[in-house]
Amino acid sequence: MKTKKRSLTVFFIVTIIIDLLSYYFLTSFENKNNIFMLGITISLTLFIPLFFYILLLRKKYLKPITIAPVFIIQYFYSSFIIPDSKKEYLDLFMYVAVIFEITLVVFILYKVARMIKNYRETNRDELHILDALRNGFVELFGESKFVDFAVKDLAIYYYAFIVWFKKPSINEELSFTYHKNSDIKVFVIIALIIGMIEVVAVHILLSHWNTIIAWLITVLSIYGLVYLVGLYNSVRYSPIVMEDNHMVIRVGFQSSLKLDFENIKALEPIGVNYEEKLKKEKKTTYNAIVLRTNLPQFEVTLKKQTPQIGLFGTYRQISTVYIMVDNPRDFAKAVSSRMIETIA
Repeated sequence: MKTKKRSLTVFFIVTIIIDLLSYYFLTSFENKNNIFMLGITISLTLFIPLFFYILLLRKKYLKPITIAPVFIIQYFYSSFIIPDSKKEYLDLFMYVAVIFEITLVVFILYKVARMIKNYRETNRDELHILDALRNGFVELFGESKFVDFAVKDLAIYYYAFIVWFKKPSINEELSFTYHKNSDIKVFVIIALIIGMIEVVAVHILLSHWNTIIAWLITVLSIYGLVYLVGLYNSVRYSPIVMEDNHMVIRVGFQSSLKLDFENIKALEPIGVNYEEKLKKEKKTTYNAIVLRTNLPQFEVTLKKQTPQIGLFGTYRQISTVYIMVDNPRDFAKAVSSRMIETIA
């Protein structure tokens, strides 16, 4: 991992140096002959992607597809700094860029279609949609923060739109919901009503001042409304699932935690000092509730810390978990029995 970071650092430093030197030469020298322009164009559009390949792809630090944004960024940077009268060589590379982009789009669409096909063919009781998406993106791009960000962003649209037409199956015997007794439904309905009125009103007001900013705020507001719908549906269709030796705790698409039963030290009813303890141990506590207006019923103490994936790929080490479920009695029985089985 240290070697990978070192290679990335070297690549970014070299890229910045080449880009700045190219800009300096283009603005400082008046005599820009064909050889000079060919050298600048090759340095910007070919040398940097080649250096990226040698430094990172050949050593398998990153997936081959990651070279695509490097080439595209360098091409557009070149078209920005090279004068229009000297773009004859860059125009030749334009055809390469178009073919490259078309190939890239086709490849990504093929991979996404294969992800969807694999998910449909897999037993849905065993593979959650978020896990299916993540597995596909890791195969395509490798482990990175970008993957976690992309999965969460796609999950928003999946739960906001697609899930209405094809609902995921849930094994009720092994699952425990947590949204029925929560305030999430009322919160989302009120927020959507207020949000839709606000979107129209704010757009009309801002359009008298600046049309571009008005549409920008409107798009962001609509994204917020889509987020709320997606959040509610993800909470409905992402229950806590019991497996043989672990359980998977999800708070919709926002966060998840895999908890081994053998790592559970104690499962106890929530104490009166919950709020105080939560503030003191906030960094190592996973609060598995949708809204803070609802209180959890259980406190799970772990023997050793376990990693947790948060929103957009953030990671923490967790030692205490607070859980809210719709059926606390059956949940406590299920966890206790599996803890005993694990010990036995």
